[in-house]
Amino acid sequence: MPIAVLASLAAGVCFAVAGVLQQWAAGGRPDAEALSPRLLAHLARDRVWLGGIGLAVLAYGFQSPALAYGPLSLAQPLIVAELVFAVPLSARLHRMRLGFREWFGTLAVAAGLVLALASARPHGGRPDAADPLSWLLVLGATAALVCCALATARLSAGPWRASATALAAGAVMGTQSVLLAATVDRLRHGLLAALSAWQTYALVLPASAVCSSSRAPSSRARSRRA
Repeated sequence: MPIAVLASLAAGVCFAVAGVLQQWAAGGRPDAEALSPRLLAHLARDRVWLGGIGLAVLAYGFQSPALAYGPLSLAQPLIVAELVFAVPLSARLHRMRLGFREWFGTLAVAAGLVLALASARPHGGRPDAADPLSWLLVLGATAALVCCALATARLSAGPWRASATALAAGAVMGTQSVLLAATVDRLRHGLLAALSAWQTYALVLPASAVCSSSRAPSSRARSRRA
């Protein structure tokens, strides 16, 4: 269990730095490119954004042993602690000073995670217990939520667009974690068992979507902060 905790926190740190770098790179693009292939085409040539992708891949590397040595209900909430690291890092990068509201929100997230973990007392489950129908229902509901959130983002602007996009990215990232947990569980039975499981290949889709999400404010907002 200690390995799972340390690996989860390491993944959270990597995700935090990756998110800050991706936000910095994507925030410099025009608002008209938001949620468009042109945004990804430009970011694919940006060294800062690619550095964020590299750190995100490293975070997945830490997440794998976290899921191997601990349950998803323990690892994933700890990884969400990336917000605790991301907020001060982002403020430092943008040369901003965090006020009482920002520090209170960050500490509230940390306290909430501790309280949730202490109350839930996560324990191991059975990843192989889910039948194909259950997988289909969960993945279908998640896909519907993501589509609705992205549609809302396209019709919105400012903080509402950012919130809707973040909701879609969060749902995709949660799905990615569940698929990764199923893949890691199959690795216990050997590489062939993992390669023959559909979850291993389905993992590529949400992982790619998470890496390509900008999580960025508009370029105008960034210029105002500067």
